[in-house]
Amino acid sequence: MKTIDIPGLIRVMDLPLDIPFKSLDFHFIDRDFSQETICKNLKAPQLGRYKLVSFPGGIRMTEMLLVALARGFRLANVSEVLSVQQVANLDKLGLGENYNIVALGTIVKRSSAIFAICCPVLTFYTNERDGRQTREKVLNLHDLFESCSENYHFLFRIK
Repeated sequence: MKTIDIPGLIRVMDLPLDIPFKSLDFHFIDRDFSQETICKNLKAPQLGRYKLVSFPGGIRMTEMLLVALARGFRLANVSEVLSVQQVANLDKLGLGENYNIVALGTIVKRSSAIFAICCPVLTFYTNERDGRQTREKVLNLHDLFESCSENYHFLFRIK
């Protein structure tokens, strides 16, 4: 398990999920992510301390939830992921230019499948357009019953 402490207190922006993510300059948004499909969006405090956790070789989502429970980590929602990404320089903290952050604190029912319960995965990457570097954001949904790859980072709120 690899952990990265996010320095300082992060002010969490209040992001109502009825705002279309296109207004937040996302390059691609999973079509099943909408206000109607949100089953649970865990409440976030106004200020918090955060930690990114990744598992070399990947991990099953149920195992990762047990690790979080044993360590007393709180699940971070989409607003917390976006707040941390905007405030902290994650590139310099060791994630590099391209990374995926899982927002387990927001649970989504995939409308295109009967039993698919998902969590958002926000991908941040550098792309070259018209000869200049731009940062892109993508939101995909990951089925909670499938294993996560090793390039996924989980954002947790710590005490």
